[in-house]
Amino acid sequence: LGDRWRLSQILSWQSSAAIVAGDANAAHALGSEGRDLSDLIGDRIGSRQCRLAVAYAQLWQGDLTGAAARFGDLVEQEPDADVFTSLSLKGLGDALAYQGDVS
Repeated sequence: LGDRWRLSQILSWQSSAAIVAGDANAAHALGSEGRDLSDLIGDRIGSRQCRLAVAYAQLWQGDLTGAAARFGDLVEQEPDADVFTSLSLKGLGDALAYQGDVS
């Protein structure tokens, strides 16, 4: 229909659903597509939701350095406490711990 905002919402929720389902490949693909579209149209919330899905996908795929960087970016971009910040801090802690950085 050409409704880019609605498509960004669909991709955001599909990427989150893929994370809940444990499908890292789908989460990465949907999250990347949704992030790019959300950034294009200025949908900040959709972009954060998709970035979070991509970060968790990277974590589960063993890209610990990439995941830690993405989680860190999410925390730095929006330091206000919201659900994305909380989930990003949790993911960042996991990625760093798996790398042996427990401090």
